[in-house]
Amino acid sequence: MTAAKIKPGAVFVTRAKKTRTPSRRVLLVKDGRVAYSSGGDTIRWCSLRCFRLWLGRYQVKATRTRRARTLALDGKGAERG
Repeated sequence: MTAAKIKPGAVFVTRAKKTRTPSRRVLLVKDGRVAYSSGGDTIRWCSLRCFRLWLGRYQVKATRTRRARTLALDGKGAERG
């Protein structure tokens, strides 16, 4: 796994469920550090080297990333009363 594939928006999922955080979403890669979310409301930081070790240790695969959804109101049931 190279640094080029670790980019913001990428989601990595473990094949073996031996870890407490089976998936991680990369939020930012800057100055050799990675900001990621493991599903909670906190942002975690680690070094790029440490993130690569996690990728290798748990045989992680990158999933297809999806666009962030936008809220669209269609007017049906928006307000009542």
